[in-house]
Amino acid sequence: MEQLQGRATSAIFRNPETEKWLPRRAALHESMIDALLAGKQPKNNPRLWVVMGGVGSGKSTLIKSELEPTYPHELSLMLTDCGCEFLNMTN
Repeated sequence: MEQLQGRATSAIFRNPETEKWLPRRAALHESMIDALLAGKQPKNNPRLWVVMGGVGSGKSTLIKSELEPTYPHELSLMLTDCGCEFLNMTN
């Protein structure tokens, strides 16, 4: 996995002249979006939930007990580990 060496990802993966993501990073973003939205239908008023908290704070419990049962066909879930899996696939 690429090392940030104390720098922001934008400092490493953006072209400083155009401020656009480098092709490899843009492709990673597109693959993540495609995976998250696979099988989903567009909506006029989509919702975004950001669930944050420390280790053991109940994030997964909230998602599994409240969000998944209430919105089974609408929910696109990306856990932090999922992002790491995408990064590992591209290296």
